[in-house]
Amino acid sequence: PLPLSRLLGCCSGNHMKGLLLSLWLAPASAVLLVRNPVSKVVDLLTDMKKKIAAEGQAEQKIYDKYACWCATATERAAADIGQGKSEIADLSNSVLEHKASIATLLSEIEGLNARIEEANEAVRQATTLRENENREFQSETAEMQQAIGSLEMAIKARGVVWSWDGCVLRAVVGYH
Repeated sequence: PLPLSRLLGCCSGNHMKGLLLSLWLAPASAVLLVRNPVSKVVDLLTDMKKKIAAEGQAEQKIYDKYACWCATATERAAADIGQGKSEIADLSNSVLEHKASIATLLSEIEGLNARIEEANEAVRQATTLRENENREFQSETAEMQQAIGSLEMAIKARGVVWSWDGCVLRAVVGYH
């Protein structure tokens, strides 16, 4: 290896420093122009980090909306459950009241059915009594009509004439 001053010829110290500085900076600028695989990976990771951060923010917004919906839905469901429990209690009381009313009405129905049966029995007995009385009446009526017919024949045979004077029916008995 040759000394650098010999390679450059006869250069002054200041020129040498400037040259050295430019040579020293030249590889850095060359690196910027020509990308090596490590820098490509670093760039990809940096881009991926930015994308992940943006996706994370979008996902956070979606999560926040979902969490808000969950909280609202949970509150609504809790309110609905409370209302449902209240309605269950009210309906249970109503069912008990209706059961008591049904029991009372069934008791009344049994009493009314018993009274109806008693009334039907009374009607049957009254019908039987009326039928018997009607038979007796028919028999007595037939007997009386027969007696009246016999009396009319006897009266005609005796010559009784009936006379009406406006108040009293009088029999005028005469012999023909």
